[in-house]
Order: sequence, then structure tokens, then C-alpha cells
Amino acid sequence: AVDYMYGSASGYMKKIFGSYDNLFEINNHRDPLFGGISPEPIRKNLLNTEKKVKELKADIGIVLDGDGDRMAFIDDCGKFATTHKALVFMLLHHVKNKNYKIKFAKTISGTSLLNVLAKENGVPLYETPVGFKYIAEMMQKDRSIIGGEESGGIGFGYFIPERDGILSNLIILEFLAKENKKPSQIITELDKKYGKFVYDRVDLVFKEKDRENIMKKVNELEKKGRVAGKKITSINKLDGIKYFLGENEWVLFRFSGTEPLLRIYSEASSAKNVMENLEFGKKLAGI
Repeated sequence: AVDYMYGSASGYMKKIFGSYDNLFEINNHRDPLFGGISPEPIRKNLLNTEKKVKELKADIGIVLDGDGDRMAFIDDCGKFATTHKALVFMLLHHVKNKNYKIKFAKTISGTSLLNVLAKENGVPLYETPVGFKYIAEMMQKDRSIIGGEESGGIGFGYFIPERDGILSNLIILEFLAKENKKPSQIITELDKKYGKFVYDRVDLVFKEKDRENIMKKVNELEKKGRVAGKKITSINKLDGIKYFLGENEWVLFRFSGTEPLLRIYSEASSAKNVMENLEFGKKLAGI
């Protein structure tokens, strides 16, 4: 199943798939109001798509945003998969099945599982501030770089140094075909081998007059040495401030560069830990 989110990519997959009979299109006409929702490929905008994937018993639901440069996917169980999983699939596919000598780039808000897999497979991994422009700049200098951001934008240096939702989804499908597995199977196998990497984010609207005070409270955590009762093991200040709470658990506090939003991101081995970290961040910010 493919959800075009009423955007400019409507109909493209049908043209690419040609006579293939098992493609079901959703929201496949252009609507300048995008069906009354923001055409961003995040879970809250795709709840109906999740239901449709389950109803159809589809092998996968792929999603394109309003202008076709971002993507997401819903697995065969009708469960939204974060873009982190898509990036993991990209890395594994290029290493295992495409035999490309690649380098990988991710933003500071990307999953730690990419670090684990890159190290295991000898893939150089670079980390950038949030924003695809930083990854694109790297691609312009090195065409072997593949990279993506948490918001669903993924690009391939060997193609063009820009996000491409259509190509990203096609590569996900190619990976599943090569592996001859459904997405939920691959995710389960990764969880068993490497442990769970659960992720979520909250966006909090703040008043500009409160920015300095919020940042002060966030920075003071460094002296206290704990976040949500957990010991801080290391800190990354590449963009905002990211506190690591063990090997693969972290919380990132970062102000948006385009909107009056404080974004709090977290990854941990369980949804419970992620929720605790985000709730702690919300209370700390006092928003």
C-alpha cells in the first residue's frame, strides 16, 4: 500500500510498478489542503493508513510526504516504523545486497543502532547537526555517502545530493525482496540480536522570553550528573545538548531553528524509559 498524502508524488508509484496488480494507492490525488492534515510522514498523521495496511493485509505500507522528498513506512502488522528503522534498512541493504562501498551520515537525533551496525560492518559513520543541508554538503564532496534525518529525508550521494522519498521507498522494497522477509521479521531479528531501540520526540511551544531560562535549566543537568534519575555517561553539544544515559540511551534538548519549539528527543531500550525521559524533560522545561 502507498499513501501519497495528497501530494505532488501522487501516481508515481503506479507508473513505476506498471502492470503490478497488488499495489493499493491511498490519498492518491492532489489536494492543496492535504485532506485537512499536515502532510508530514509522522505517526499521528498516518493512523488511518495504519488501519488500511492491516485491513488489506499488505506486506508493507509506504508513505510519501506532500512534496515527495520525505518517506516513512508501516510494517506488515500495521505498525508505524520510525525513520530510524528505514535508515537501518538502508545501511544493511547497501552492505549486504548492493555491495557498495558506502559511508553513512546521520544527524545528532539519529538512532544509536546505526553506530553499532556501522562499526560492525566497517562503514565510516558521520554525525551532523539537525538539517539535511549538512548531509547534502557532505554528499557534494563525497558521492559514496548515504545519509538521512529523523524527519524522513534520506538521500544518496551516488544519485543526487538531495532528499528523495520515491527512491528511498523503492530501496526499502528492494531490500525486503532481496531478504525475502517482511519488515516485522527483520525488525524482530534486529531486536533479538542488538536489543530494542525505541524512540520518540515531543515538541513544546515556548515563549522567546523563556528561552534563556529553559537552556539554563537544561545545562545545569551537566553539573547534577543525572537525567530522570539516571547517571549521565557522556555529553554531545553538536546541536543542542545530548545527554547519554548509558550505552544506547539518550535525551536530546534542542531548540528548532525555524519555529518557537523546544524539541526533546529520546531513545532507550523500552517505551517506558523513553516516556520517563520525555516527561522529565517536559517538567524541567516547565512548558
